[in-house]
Amino acid sequence: MSADLRGVRVGLIERRHPTGSRGSLVETLAPMLAEHGAEVDLVHAESGGHRLDAAPPWDVAILKSGSAAALHVAAAAEAWAVPCLNGSAAT
Repeated sequence: MSADLRGVRVGLIERRHPTGSRGSLVETLAPMLAEHGAEVDLVHAESGGHRLDAAPPWDVAILKSGSAAALHVAAAAEAWAVPCLNGSAAT
């Protein structure tokens, strides 16, 4: 049975890895989610500005980094009631 993720927006919070790095699941996970219809936002917490005082546009977040910046972005999303896989407290 295939998951239908049409209309689901996923925030994939990670840290940048060099292309082809064996430490990154993003190169596998993001296309799989998109293949099932999800809209995937790659969020590199260490680069760019991220608003913590406004709700993110995601239906769900996936935390794939334990960096301080990624934990802050995930915790802010959770505070806005966005479910987070690998939540900030557990990570």
